[in-house]
Amino acid sequence: MGARTEPRVGRVEIDHAMKVKIVESLCIACGLCREVCPEHAVHPKMQDIHHMYEVIESECTGCGDCLPYCPEPGALEEYEPTSVAH
Repeated sequence: MGARTEPRVGRVEIDHAMKVKIVESLCIACGLCREVCPEHAVHPKMQDIHHMYEVIESECTGCGDCLPYCPEPGALEEYEPTSVAH
């Protein structure tokens, strides 16, 4: 998995090497990831006539708090960004 370090304390910025993205073909658009994301990095988007969600990479700290809440296996995926801005 990712290079997770210490847990989040308050609003301390912890930037992990990994990020999280939504696999749209598996996502059931329940919105649980959006509700639990401490950084509010999950945003709604319209795709055709369906309401879907997306993770804004620049807002995602890679904490992974959303991962255990997703009811659809594989719909949330950790990945290593091509470049990490500091």
